[in-house]
Amino acid sequence: IFRVNQVIPSILDMTISDLIESNPAGMVRILNRAGLPCISCNYQNSETLKNAFELHGIDIESMPWVLSEIRSLHI
Repeated sequence: IFRVNQVIPSILDMTISDLIESNPAGMVRILNRAGLPCISCNYQNSETLKNAFELHGIDIESMPWVLSEIRSLHI
């Protein structure tokens, strides 16, 4: 079973803008599917992925596919 603590911590600590910059099309697709419309958010430069999940009330553990897909983008 996939667990958040198995993810390289730096992914969760990266800002949304850094993640999007690393792979724009892939990250926007993943974030939108997860219910995070980050591309239009004014806080994407300062908000980390972990913060985004918390602020939107999304339990990271309940959506393991999100982190799996981000890792598959080689971020």
